[in-house]
Amino acid sequence: MTLNENIKKISVICIIYKVEKYLDRCIESLVNQTYNNLEIILVDDESPDNCPKICDEWAKKDERIKVIHKKNGGVSDARNKGMEIATGDYIAFVDADDYLSKDMYKVLVDILEENDADFSTCKDARFYDGEEPSFTIEDQVYVFDNSNDVFKNLLSKNNIILNNVWNKIYKKELYDGIEFPYGESAQDISTIYKVILRAKKVASTKSKLYAYLQRKESVMHTCTAKFVTDHITAIHRRYEALKNNKEIARYLNLTMARDLYYCFVQATMVKDETFYNSQLLLNEYKLLKKLVNIKNFKDYLFGANIKAKMLKIIILFDRKLFWKIRTRKNNKEKI
Repeated sequence: MTLNENIKKISVICIIYKVEKYLDRCIESLVNQTYNNLEIILVDDESPDNCPKICDEWAKKDERIKVIHKKNGGVSDARNKGMEIATGDYIAFVDADDYLSKDMYKVLVDILEENDADFSTCKDARFYDGEEPSFTIEDQVYVFDNSNDVFKNLLSKNNIILNNVWNKIYKKELYDGIEFPYGESAQDISTIYKVILRAKKVASTKSKLYAYLQRKESVMHTCTAKFVTDHITAIHRRYEALKNNKEIARYLNLTMARDLYYCFVQATMVKDETFYNSQLLLNEYKLLKKLVNIKNFKDYLFGANIKAKMLKIIILFDRKLFWKIRTRKNNKEKI
């Protein structure tokens, strides 16, 4: 394959673990990008299936592919290992069960360079196994001229910019000295705000270019006490870093309240009443009630259907009733 050396290189870091069913599709979407000056870093996190072999076979086919076989350490550790060897001008991340529109990186590079941005971002097209994602292209570009404007959008109810790291490309220097937290879930929340704080300008499109697979067995759909605790740790890490910024305070407080609510939803999915009644969650419950007030109540309920709105209200008044209703639902009993 002939590479255009006059355009800047993107180092794409792909984390691989137990995804042999999806891996070929993901890698194929990378090698077939219309923006072809890529360094594709496949990080095999000691996957116990055929993924290591699949990675090595692809490396033989395409000189842009580098493979790291490492001891299992989780998503954060694997991403950090990938960043250690990245040589591109830009950096990007992709999850190996997802895949990209063929024009995703071309679009993101174009809007980044045309607007002299520090990173650029698109929307995702969510889909389930057996479905096809609906990619879209939109002409309008949204430019945010400082980190506060980025945070206002990220933390707003009608946000264009998402907390995820994988639907973006970044100037590589934005990640200098930044690592994903080892051994934790919700690593994107713990990291992306640090990158935003360094960004002077961000360009975004509503184009849906990243195909985000929804599967029940993924980490995001498997709740454990550790998963919930890690999520709480991540949102507090962000909250502590930004809470003194008066310009974004109301956005941050509302987002914290909504995130805490979902932590309680996740806690009911763990189905451990002792954990649900732990001091950790009792403290978070006090904070949730403190953060929701008359001024932001409607926004706290925004986007939820009628049943979800009722649950969001119920938890503010009776957390034990919330537990009973949610655990019945989780057990597929009629509410």
